Amino acid sequence: MSNYTQVTDFSVKDNLASGDAAKVIKGSDIDAELSAISTAIATKQEGGDVPSGSAMVFFQTAAPTGWTKSTANNDKALRVTSGDGGGTGGSVAFETAFASQSVAGTVGSTTLTTSQIPAHNHDIRGPTVASGSAQFSAGNTSGTASANEGGGGSHNHSFTGTAIDLDVQYINVIICTKD
Repeated sequence: MSNYTQVTDFSVKDNLASGDAAKVIKGSDIDAELSAISTAIATKQEGGDVPSGSAMVFFQTAAPTGWTKSTANNDKALRVTSGDGGGTGGSVAFETAFASQSVAGTVGSTTLTTSQIPAHNHDIRGPTVASGSAQFSAGNTSGTASANEGGGGSHNHSFTGTAIDLDVQYINVIICTKD
């Protein structure tokens, strides 16, 4: 790899007196200059502005010439940050996190207390009946108990739903480092 370096300084010939043999531009001078230009073009490597070890993302299968594909990161998303770059994080692979997930389960197992049961009355008919501190005789055709108690049983609420489809569209890119 070489940069072009001028072989002949043609501008100095402008200051020579007319008729001076050195003022003449020879074909060999032009050939030497064209050869130097040709060599520089043929040996100049593209991308010389990217420092060795720099990492870049490419939307293609293989690393371009002069680059090496990095395989340290696989099945991860790209995150843009205003802080320091070059870090990694998370513990769940991209495809796992965004796979279709079923929704099902049970909401608690709760035993209701008396205070959690809505206030309510019970009609009582028949012979004398005692309920807590209330007592009703056969002469009563109906009455209202004042000391109601709840059953205290446990219950569940189960649920199911449509699967959550988080299988988002993506493009595969590779990370390569400059040789």
